[in-house]
Amino acid sequence: MEILLGTQEQKEKTKRKLDFFRKNPLSSIEPAIDGEVVTASNWLSSTQLNNIFDLYHSFSSQIPDSLASYWPSLDLDRTYIYNNDIEEIGGFYSPKSLGYLHIQDISIFSGCNPDIQETGQLLDFARAALHDALHRATFRSYICTHQRFPHRYQYGLNYRDEAGNTFTKTGIRDWDNRLINLNILMEGTIDIVVSDFLTPKIRDLCNECDKTNRIIQDIAHEVPDNYINDRQKYYYRSVLGPSREFIQHWKTDTWKHIIGPMLSGELSELDSHLIEESGGDISLDGSFKSAKFSYANL
Repeated sequence: MEILLGTQEQKEKTKRKLDFFRKNPLSSIEPAIDGEVVTASNWLSSTQLNNIFDLYHSFSSQIPDSLASYWPSLDLDRTYIYNNDIEEIGGFYSPKSLGYLHIQDISIFSGCNPDIQETGQLLDFARAALHDALHRATFRSYICTHQRFPHRYQYGLNYRDEAGNTFTKTGIRDWDNRLINLNILMEGTIDIVVSDFLTPKIRDLCNECDKTNRIIQDIAHEVPDNYINDRQKYYYRSVLGPSREFIQHWKTDTWKHIIGPMLSGELSELDSHLIEESGGDISLDGSFKSAKFSYANL
């Protein structure tokens, strides 16, 4: 869900900026694109396309009715893939995988190394596509500024003011290890719900290809003996680990208390849950908010 804030004139100005970047989405990020990309609708075979859409519809069916209106259709013409990543495995943890870019409203993924069996390549893409669909569905509000790019004020659970200060205080886990950066919580929770969905479907898919098995194990969040690369190592230790700890400590329902507020932009459900579970000691404004952050005067 996406809304524009301010006067009608300001909303129209922000919309013109977004439309400009989305009309030719690759042109504004060319320096960050390392190689040639193609749309996923051209990269995938017809059989793979059918498999991806089947998985997407199956995932959509588990979304609570109260959130269904926020869930987008799968647009593979706005999903771009690098062919033949030369890394050992490539895919989700490749530096080339830029993920969902909200201003351009596109996703950019790296395809797996061509040595990876087709099953592994398809599963890695399915994981990335579902992951970024949740990012795309996450509530966003934009404020009109004099900067070239529209300013994203609210993104799901978190905010950033016009001075660049985020709502979540810096080093929040050092201050209280029961808490977490809200951007990290959103990222980790998205991957957790995607893993929970895909894991029962892939448990019996182990095969002779070690690299394919490592992708399967990663989707199932089985901590590896050797990481695919430093990005995976960071992800497990700094994103998935803290997110799971937060969810378990606060007895958090991932859909009701995290994904739901992310998609709707209404944070009272999470705030009330934390207040209740902590006996009133923990709240979003009282415990997470940085002293530097200022709410917009709208």
